[in-house]
Amino acid sequence: MTHFAPRLIALVHALRYEHKIVDPRLYDLSKRQLRERAEEIAKGNWASEAVRNVIDEMIAAVVAATSAAASAGAG
Repeated sequence: MTHFAPRLIALVHALRYEHKIVDPRLYDLSKRQLRERAEEIAKGNWASEAVRNVIDEMIAAVVAATSAAASAGAG
């Protein structure tokens, strides 16, 4: 494994896309087992948590903006 692989796995894990990139059936794993393994690798990478936090904040901002626009349009 190169030194970039854990960073890439951490990013994929933060996005929760493990099963979209790796077919767990090819390795006799469930989606849950694949996610758990990615989590083990990502734990050593501080960027994974930071990326997850940014993604969560972006989703919250989009939801708030959408709700505000819907309320303004309904009034």
